[in-house]
Amino acid sequence: MSPTTFTLLLLSDVFALSYAQSPIYHYVNRNVTWYEAQSTCREMFTDLATVYSKSDMDRLIQVLPDDSDSVWIGLRRSWVWSSGEVVSAYSNWKPSNPNEGSAQASCAVLTSEGWQDWYCLTYTYPFVCYNGNPSTDICTLVSTHYLLVFIFLTLS
Repeated sequence: MSPTTFTLLLLSDVFALSYAQSPIYHYVNRNVTWYEAQSTCREMFTDLATVYSKSDMDRLIQVLPDDSDSVWIGLRRSWVWSSGEVVSAYSNWKPSNPNEGSAQASCAVLTSEGWQDWYCLTYTYPFVCYNGNPSTDICTLVSTHYLLVFIFLTLS
């Protein structure tokens, strides 16, 4: 049998594949201040809960016990997440919040009505942490140039 040569020419413009991992939420049933909650989350997990979308909010609510009234989440004054990220297009503020009424009300709790600005050091609540960072736990493969590939197969 004579050898046969196959040539494959592949031209590719831009190839991008990305996979974003959603945060995994953890309810901690210990009443502490917002700052104590933040410290505990950073020691045991990644940080206080960050919510980027309605689906994140739905998953966070699923980890709460049925009798949960208020829990600390990772929002703080200037309304950035504990991780330093700015609140995205999604928000879940309780009506009339944030009301900016007091400088001490500079952290957020999640209530049955939504997010509420509240007093970081005066009140204690259970809290929600998360594992993973949805903005950085991304597997991305990108080729931004033309790719010329020759594959020579010799069959005998």
